[in-house]
Amino acid sequence: MRPVEAFYDATVVQQWERLTRQKTEFAVTLSLIERFAPPPPARVLDLGGGPGRYALDLAARGYEVTLADLSSAALEFAKAKAEGSGIHLHRVLHLSAEDLSELPDNEFDFAVALGPFYGILTEEGRRSAARELHRVLRPGGCCIAAWLCRYAWLRLMAKIAPLAPSAQPDRVRELLDTGVLRAAEGGGPLPDSYCEFPSEIAPFMEAQGFETLGIYAAEGLLGVLGENVNRLIGRSFDAWAAINTRFCGDPTLLGSAEHILYVGAAPKD
Repeated sequence: MRPVEAFYDATVVQQWERLTRQKTEFAVTLSLIERFAPPPPARVLDLGGGPGRYALDLAARGYEVTLADLSSAALEFAKAKAEGSGIHLHRVLHLSAEDLSELPDNEFDFAVALGPFYGILTEEGRRSAARELHRVLRPGGCCIAAWLCRYAWLRLMAKIAPLAPSAQPDRVRELLDTGVLRAAEGGGPLPDSYCEFPSEIAPFMEAQGFETLGIYAAEGLLGVLGENVNRLIGRSFDAWAAINTRFCGDPTLLGSAEHILYVGAAPKD
């Protein structure tokens, strides 16, 4: 079992609850899905969707959703949630984003890949995942793919672990030089992960065949500063969600985002 698979098998509930805590990210991402996805009952792939927060939301809207993930425990959790909510998932598949060979070419009208690209540490692995994602989309089909921003983790260190550059220089140097962020000693919110510079995301995806439609800061204006906003409810939160949705496409915000959302399409023939 891969370390990333073992990590997500062991943290299923935390992954489900993360988007309850990170409400701004969830709201902004859903707004982009609503903007770029075709209407139901289009065929949607949720690649690396874990316990199914987005898959269940999309299925409840009437989409034909295939949920695929490396974590079998997360998939079982998603199936139980779907059954308990009376929501139908078209398929639930245990597979790696780097190898979608059991899926045919041009099957999906739309895809979200909100986890795989920061869980794959090698460039060749990320290339394989992007090429496979491109292959299973129909010509003209659109995807939204999430990336971790390399700068965001330095800001987070400044907030919660300001001694890290001096106390863990090798870990910080590896992040800056290669993009690989090693998991914190004693555990943390992520396994070993890959973080990208904002300016490198579109060229990478375009090299794998995608046409770039936009790049967005998932946390909008807030970056790592959203704790108090994410605690709000009702109209108070909705007002902030509207602001962040409005400005999430401002390119000056990308370097302060934790998650960067790439939107691209498989070009029409």
